[in-house]
Amino acid sequence: MSRIGLLALLVSSALIPGVAVARGYRGGGRIYTPFGSANMNSPEWRQSGGNIMVYQQIMMQKQMLLQQRAMMRQQQEFLRQQKMQEKYLKQQMKEDDIRSSRPVADHPAVAKKRKKRPTLKANPASASATKAPKAEEASRTTKP
Repeated sequence: MSRIGLLALLVSSALIPGVAVARGYRGGGRIYTPFGSANMNSPEWRQSGGNIMVYQQIMMQKQMLLQQRAMMRQQQEFLRQQKMQEKYLKQQMKEDDIRSSRPVADHPAVAKKRKKRPTLKANPASASATKAPKAEEASRTTKP
């Protein structure tokens, strides 16, 4: 009886790793713990030596470093925009100073000159001929 139990134990222990490999259970991949999931193929996992607590600390440090980089980029962008705003305001102040130092007549918006339209000088003979039909039209409208 003990021989049969020993033989069954030996056979089952030999078959279990084969079943695990056949189903795709290999070393590495994702593991799930009460502290969260971990990728066993990552360099951080190798660096931690398989200790989940050390792995979590490494991942927290990595996350904090990424957050710090993002904040530095945001701060640099803010400073760049602030410098551009100051440069724009200085330029506007210079333009306002130039506008206020110019006389009004020299200002391009005010100093636009109108082009003179060519006028046709009428002949005195033709002027009386053009006025006559208008007088007739006026007299027609007044008659009942």
